[in-house]
Amino acid sequence: MKNWIQSILVFTSIIISTTSVYAQRHRSRGIEILNANYSSGSRSCDATYAVARFCDNTDSCAVTSSNNLCGDPHFRVRKVLYVEYLCFGQRYNISIPENQTQQIDCGGRNHNREIYVDQATYGTRRNWCDPTNVIANRCDGQTDCDVYASNSLCGDPDFRVVKDLQVVYFCGHNRRVASARENSYARLSCY
Repeated sequence: MKNWIQSILVFTSIIISTTSVYAQRHRSRGIEILNANYSSGSRSCDATYAVARFCDNTDSCAVTSSNNLCGDPHFRVRKVLYVEYLCFGQRYNISIPENQTQQIDCGGRNHNREIYVDQATYGTRRNWCDPTNVIANRCDGQTDCDVYASNSLCGDPDFRVVKDLQVVYFCGHNRRVASARENSYARLSCY
């Protein structure tokens, strides 16, 4: 009976305050837990699964640092939960002292006015390359972004042929598309 109650507590020690889940594409939306380590300094346990189960792909969740996450790695010694996570692609780290709760929140900024690149292609219908990461690194989190369509994005996928750039991106939940011919600019904007 005691083990059953402890199992219930593991799943109730993390409270979801918002479960707004974005559509899944090539990269995750909202919170993505990378690592959660419940540690006394000299001893620790991996709490990644317990935290990720309730926080991944949400805009916000409350996390309580306690032995319910993955057991007690060091009896009668104060512990801290270290959490590394992504919030719309941006990396963050927090530490939560034992028996305290902290909010992980990706909804604090106005994400309806921020670009989030979902997918990009550069080339022709016959041959193309994928500059998604290059463009995302440049434009994610911005309200406006100009991208020059050239071979510098990901190489020349179709030699001596004029190429096109197409970028699919989100402003909050709103899907948008920007395009440009080679040697011109594609304008991504959330206004």
